[in-house]
Amino acid sequence: MNIVDNLNKEKILKMRLPIHELLYNSLYYPACGYDANIIRYCGNDIKSFFYCDYIVSEENLLKQLDNFFEGYKLIGHRHVTIDELTPNSVVLIKPPMIEEERYFRFRHSFAKPYAHWAVFERKNGYDETYGPERLSLVYIGGEGVATYQALYWSNRKAPKALAMILDGYDSMGCGWTRFVDRDGPLAWVVFNNPYGTPDTIFYRSSGKYHNYTKLEWENYEFVKDFFPYRRYFNDFTKNTESNGVLEIWVKKIPHEDWI
Repeated sequence: MNIVDNLNKEKILKMRLPIHELLYNSLYYPACGYDANIIRYCGNDIKSFFYCDYIVSEENLLKQLDNFFEGYKLIGHRHVTIDELTPNSVVLIKPPMIEEERYFRFRHSFAKPYAHWAVFERKNGYDETYGPERLSLVYIGGEGVATYQALYWSNRKAPKALAMILDGYDSMGCGWTRFVDRDGPLAWVVFNNPYGTPDTIFYRSSGKYHNYTKLEWENYEFVKDFFPYRRYFNDFTKNTESNGVLEIWVKKIPHEDWI
């Protein structure tokens, strides 16, 4: 049984963040804003979500938590300390293609760094075909590339899935990199993680305000797409983009595994 299934309000408030258990079979979503629709495409296998966005403050996140995941109610939440996220030494190795001037180009947009943990329970009237009974969300106010490395490299893990819904450059004008670029910094930290790579990539290949390119990451193959993908990119006032195509890519099985 997944640890998320046994969480209640008291445990959430009193226990130390079970970071290793939550990172296992998790989905990592940088430049996420308040988008919660990705859960509808994950099935029941993924119950733990790590969101990361440097322009969402903890104060604004708290205003959205009660209704963050449609069909789910909030059962408990709390602030998380940095040492709970990385209980061992933090691994941060600068990707060779990063230029500091470019990296800090939107420093003025950065919210104060933080991490917040919230757990949700599926509401009555929704069954297992809608999603898991419980969901865990760790929302980090940080930069997407460095946070991926700090979380997964430092804790000797790899995510089950990676979501690239906004491709680093967003309609708010606060993105400094293109996540999809194979020679870019996100791909560098993903492929150089000694503890593995994601099994699945959720990639939005088009959108009203974006010019996207084909995902050209070796060892991944396209399996299906969904249209439209409605992404909340601002708040919960139905300010959405509804014309995006969400593509599902999976890691190819090595030939020897077929033998």
